[in-house]
Amino acid sequence: MSHVKNVFVTFAVVMLLATFSSCTQIKAGLESPLPPPETLQLQADVMDSSNIGGKMVHFSWTPPDESSNIDLVVIEKAENLQGPWEEIAAARPHRGYYQEKGSIFRIGRIYYFRVFLTRGGDQTKPTKPMEVLITD
Repeated sequence: MSHVKNVFVTFAVVMLLATFSSCTQIKAGLESPLPPPETLQLQADVMDSSNIGGKMVHFSWTPPDESSNIDLVVIEKAENLQGPWEEIAAARPHRGYYQEKGSIFRIGRIYYFRVFLTRGGDQTKPTKPMEVLITD
């Protein structure tokens, strides 16, 4: 009897795994892959900010096609090319811009920024870091 029970449990586990695998494949087949984040053509401009009495960075990008169903454009900042990277924003892609006012940017310093895209639980690889020099 215990042999029959073991066979039944094994069969149930195999069926569960097969069903999960099929659902994942169906979901992947219904959604197109995320576009590379480089298609956003990210730009950064340093601007004066009277709110914080210093500098802010204004990011802008080409809004993606709405059919791509991108959830967020995630912007990361680092003070070194190798990182560590810190997430500073998660903006809606169709807005087309984000202004980073929360960081303290020091004049004469170079900061690095990169972005990646998210949809559901998926995300792209980050873009190549963009170098931004903070000037007077």
